Amino acid sequence: MQHPEPTASCARSRLLNLPDQLLGAVAACLVPISLRQLHVSSAEWQAVRDFAMSAREMHDVLGKVLCEAFPTLAALRPSQAFERTCWLRLLAVLLGKDKARWQRVMLPSAKRARTAQTTPLQLAPSLSGATICAFGRGSLVIFGGRSSASGQTSNIVYRVQVFWTTTGLAQWDELHCEERPPARCYHTAVCRAGSRQDANADFEMVVFGGAGDGDLLHSDSWCFNLADKGHDHPGGKHPWNLARWRSLQQPAGSSKPLARSLHVCAFHASTGRVVLHGGLGNAGTMADTWLLDTDGTWVELLTSGAVVARAHHCGGVVRDFLLVFSGHDASLLTMHSVCSLHLSTHVWQEVTLRDSITASPRIDAAACSIQGIGLLIFGGIGIDYEFESSEPWLMPECDSECAPRRLVHPKQTAPCQRACCSVSADGLRVYMFGGFDGQQDLNDLWCLNLSPPCFDERAGISQCGSIHKPTLSHLWELRRFHSFVHQKKAGDGPGYQNCAENLVSGA
Repeated sequence: MQHPEPTASCARSRLLNLPDQLLGAVAACLVPISLRQLHVSSAEWQAVRDFAMSAREMHDVLGKVLCEAFPTLAALRPSQAFERTCWLRLLAVLLGKDKARWQRVMLPSAKRARTAQTTPLQLAPSLSGATICAFGRGSLVIFGGRSSASGQTSNIVYRVQVFWTTTGLAQWDELHCEERPPARCYHTAVCRAGSRQDANADFEMVVFGGAGDGDLLHSDSWCFNLADKGHDHPGGKHPWNLARWRSLQQPAGSSKPLARSLHVCAFHASTGRVVLHGGLGNAGTMADTWLLDTDGTWVELLTSGAVVARAHHCGGVVRDFLLVFSGHDASLLTMHSVCSLHLSTHVWQEVTLRDSITASPRIDAAACSIQGIGLLIFGGIGIDYEFESSEPWLMPECDSECAPRRLVHPKQTAPCQRACCSVSADGLRVYMFGGFDGQQDLNDLWCLNLSPPCFDERAGISQCGSIHKPTLSHLWELRRFHSFVHQKKAGDGPGYQNCAENLVSGA
């Protein structure tokens, strides 16, 4: 007897009424664990699409999976018109299957009054070798850099507040501070903070090293605070005019990193520490690694495995790995490699690039970590001493095999080719400032938005947790379910694997 083909509503009802374990087996089959590392094959991508499009509830499950895998996505709220496709669209961008969006952030023409603490700017400064730090909610801090036109190295700190409507507008202010570091360029600046969701939270930017005028190299460390808890504003919020610098003095007799520039510094969110690697010092290219503890003291990290001497490189922390891309080695050769340092075991390894199409070797590129998602790489100068294209690359969480993935973007609205620029991530928005294009220093500010235009820009809380069936909210426990599926494959039990596959196929 031939059974009638089930209708879509019937199949959906059958799917949502499955027992917890069987529903988990379905999720384990159709939502691959590799999604957490963004290593998804074409076949797996098709399975994820089929899973998410089978019912609204399944699409909500995909949103839950993504938000738990990548916490930075939790601030996204789907627009009502795209509730059935938004998470698939976002995943397509992160996998390089759909376009990310570049937007130029412009200065408004309106004039503002100068105060004792700030000087409003009508034109952004043209700088290379400066740093940019995103402090959350569109607040950026830019420090240092060098102007090739004047030959001057800067120690000015700028606050940039970005406002998003249909376009991006930015108010620039030069901040006046009683004390500030000596002028420098090709230094590093790392934002470490409490919760970025708290508008009243204190943030601080840690600055280390860099090159001064002439042959001077710096070995000092500074903290820049946007507000002091001891000086609350009457309205309850900390105003920007309380910005302060303080020098991080090391205990007597303790060691600290030697002077250098063109190094990598990154924030390790799990420990609250800043990780420093390599750079160009007075004795050449360096291979040492240091940790800046939460109390402001430096500790050298004794590592094993590969010896990774690098300068002019770029990198960042993704989960528990410090990823280092390309750069010059000790012999000043440009390396075509990705190296990773496991921050728990302190072991360096060279990562195998499994894809033939990958980011080309380069120096003086910019990189930043997008929390939990990967390392974004932009710009730089290739081995032929030509500027690399303006295509951004995303390197996902590191394992023994990974490769940067080219992010698709519309070329007609992308920034020009450049090196010595700076990038910083604010959620899924990556801000890029300045740099050098071979002829002049640049003063443009751009934003690469990895979130497709199907999320509410004003939202602060994700709605992906609004699952219609309570059992679906636990489906990210895929390792337990995955183990369960493999157990059934081995012949222990009635074979939920076959049952799940038959159910999905409509048998």
